[in-house]
Amino acid sequence: MSKGELSQTEVLAFARHDFLNDLQIILMHLDLGNPSEARKAILKTTKAMNQCSLLSGFGLPKVQQWLLTFDWVYTAFSSNLTCAIKKGAREVNGETLVTYLEAIFEKVEDVIDPLFEYDVQFDVFADEQKWSITITIKGELPETDKKLISSDNLIVEESLSHNLWMFKLSGH
Repeated sequence: MSKGELSQTEVLAFARHDFLNDLQIILMHLDLGNPSEARKAILKTTKAMNQCSLLSGFGLPKVQQWLLTFDWVYTAFSSNLTCAIKKGAREVNGETLVTYLEAIFEKVEDVIDPLFEYDVQFDVFADEQKWSITITIKGELPETDKKLISSDNLIVEESLSHNLWMFKLSGH
C-alpha cells in the first residue's frame, strides 16, 4: 500500500482523536441539557464501531485496513461503512483490491474540487460463496477514466451520473 500505509503510531493517534471528538460531542449535549441528543450521539458512534468490528470477518486484512483508515488518508471525503458479512474464503488478492481502490481514489482526488465535500458510502457484503464492496460517492464529480484493472476474480460494475458515482467490486 502506498498512500494508505499509516504507521501504528499514526493509526492510534487518529483513532484516539476521533474517539475524543465523539466523547466531546456527547459531553456538549449533556452540558446543554440535551440528553436525547447525547443518546443519539452514543448510538451513532456505537453503530459505527460495530460496523468496523463486523468488517474483521471479511477475511482480507489489507482491505479492512484500507477501509478503516480511509477518512484519515483521503481527507476530501467523509465516509460511512455498513457491513453484512459471513466468513468464507475469498478468491481475490487483498493487495490487488487495495491497489485498485487506491488508484481509483487518487485519480478522483486529482480532479475534484478541494473546497467541495464528498460523501462516500461503503457497503460490504460477503457470504460463504460471494462478496461485494459497493462504493457510492455523492458530490460533483468530473469525468475521469476509472477503469484500471481487470481480473478473472474481480468484477467491476460502474455507473456515473452528475452528482452520484457508484461502483461495485465483487467476486467469489
